[in-house]
Amino acid sequence: MNSERNEQNHYKEVQKLVEKYENYLSEGGSCYFEVDQFTLIIEYYQQYGSLDHALNVSIAALEMHPFTSILFLKKAQVHIDLNQDKIAEELLEKAISINGRDVDSSIVEIQILVIQEQFEKAEALILEMIEKVQKDERPEFYYEIADLYEIWGKFDDELTYLSKLCFSTQSDSDALKRTMLFIDFHNRHEDGINLFKNLIEENAYNHLAWHNLGLSFMGLELYEKALDAFSYAIAIKDDFEPSIRESAEANFELGNYKKALEFYLESAALSSYADESLYYSLGYTHYHLNNFQKAIFYLKKAIEIDETYDDAFHLMGKVHQARGSIKKALSFYNQAIKMDDENAEYLSAFALLSFKTDNPQTAVEYFLKAIEVAPQNMDLWIKLSKCYYELEYYNESYDVINQALDIFENEVELLYIGSLSLYKLGKIQNSNEMLTLALTTDYEAHSILFDWDEKVVQKNGIMTLIDQYKNLNL
Repeated sequence: MNSERNEQNHYKEVQKLVEKYENYLSEGGSCYFEVDQFTLIIEYYQQYGSLDHALNVSIAALEMHPFTSILFLKKAQVHIDLNQDKIAEELLEKAISINGRDVDSSIVEIQILVIQEQFEKAEALILEMIEKVQKDERPEFYYEIADLYEIWGKFDDELTYLSKLCFSTQSDSDALKRTMLFIDFHNRHEDGINLFKNLIEENAYNHLAWHNLGLSFMGLELYEKALDAFSYAIAIKDDFEPSIRESAEANFELGNYKKALEFYLESAALSSYADESLYYSLGYTHYHLNNFQKAIFYLKKAIEIDETYDDAFHLMGKVHQARGSIKKALSFYNQAIKMDDENAEYLSAFALLSFKTDNPQTAVEYFLKAIEVAPQNMDLWIKLSKCYYELEYYNESYDVINQALDIFENEVELLYIGSLSLYKLGKIQNSNEMLTLALTTDYEAHSILFDWDEKVVQKNGIMTLIDQYKNLNL
């Protein structure tokens, strides 16, 4: 708890320092900064990708402290970020000429070798330094070798050293976040479970390890187990907002919307800033609880923070549709599409509601756009075919199914739907052949026929064929 407070206080101090530096710049004046202060300012700009600012600070720092090796190394790292390895090498040599080789210069040398793709040399140097340095200095090199293996594509080796990093630092949040990032990105959640369980065995009060264990269970969609892990993290640190937020997410996935709402509200109370994604989640939860007015309230708050939050606009459309406010729903769907016109879900929602409001031409247009964006989404083909079918455009309805079958060969749902369109076109033999193939593939799925057109299904020929295969499936 104290370490997290210290991190927050440190971050605030750095922000104040950067603000002070920028104020002097804007006023055209100069101010003396210690070497450590300059390094913090440079690192701040690097963290946020403001490399031009970082470079300018490193130049100013060396003008004020011209014989300081760490500043040459910091400037070298900025040039590494800019992919300027030759300049970085020159700066590294200057730093070594002042202070000799040490841990900091070795790290910069490793980083230069990595951007030069001299992976074997970088690996050898890191392993050599791990053997040489004191135990408390090894984590720095575990980070470096993990990053190297990530770039190199040696993911098993990367996990090995991330595990060493976690065990050597125990409750260091950066180490655990870096490890969780790897686990999520590479879908190594089972490995994560084993790692974090072992960490917990060493220290059962490591709330960060419990939290990461919960995240690993979430990655495998084991939401009940995730909730158990998050509950331990919260028991150890009752105001640990990340685990409270993830508990909300897990409950949401389980359909426990009331419980999810409790956790989301607690997370909001603990959050130190307005979070549009949290407001979105609150809105989505209220939507599932049919609290439509409250859903709108929170979605408005999300949109106030981010006026380009297309998911929030789309969800606002769903809420208004559920309330029966069709014009508003179409308007919000349309706004979401303007922000992301290649989102098949947005296009499909707008198309479906357009069809329901007797605007079939628009519906067809937007279903076609959705299919163009996501041709592997079979549901979109089915919806477009249904649209044509209900308009009694049976040729078009069948053509859509036929095209879909080129992608989803012998998909039984498509076969059943296609047989109906053929029947309506009077192509009875072709209809029976397609229906026979569907029934022999998956008899139980024939219920889709009744959902589409019960009157046609009740026709003697179709029911006779269905009953024939019913007897075979008894």
